[in-house]
Amino acid sequence: KVDPLELARVGEDLLPAVDADKSDLSQWLQMRAKTIELLGMKLEDPKSDVSTSALGMSTSVVRDPILLEAVEQFRANAYAELCPSGGPVKVRNFSDDTTGITNDLTEALQKDLNFYLTTTASEYYPDTYHMLWWTGLTSGTFKKVYECPLRQRPVSEAVEGTDLIVPTNATDLK
Repeated sequence: KVDPLELARVGEDLLPAVDADKSDLSQWLQMRAKTIELLGMKLEDPKSDVSTSALGMSTSVVRDPILLEAVEQFRANAYAELCPSGGPVKVRNFSDDTTGITNDLTEALQKDLNFYLTTTASEYYPDTYHMLWWTGLTSGTFKKVYECPLRQRPVSEAVEGTDLIVPTNATDLK
């Protein structure tokens, strides 16, 4: 329980900071909207303004798909590196101890973590795939790793920049 006066003080500090972040974010959101428009994935009606057409006819709108192709190529390459079929975890033993017991433990840890990410945490691969598309297009995506109280296990989920309240000049989330 929080004292109402303390809660009001926190709110007075927090609300201007949130408004400042929304103001900082607005330029990035406008750039993101313009970038999505340039992808050429939106159906657009032909332009019917006679003054823009030399023949006085409607002209169709065509977008070059090279940006979309570049984003998809980025996602494919990054996904292949970050989410290989055998699992994304690679464990190395930096210990000077070269006994078989230590190496067996590192192999078991790698196997267990990869099983967890490919089987138990079934959201990890599709969520990463989705996140990489937005990363390639406009950046501003993050991974949040936390202990989920509902699933009762660790999860790693993508967070879009539109859902994160952080000043643009922040160098650390702390």
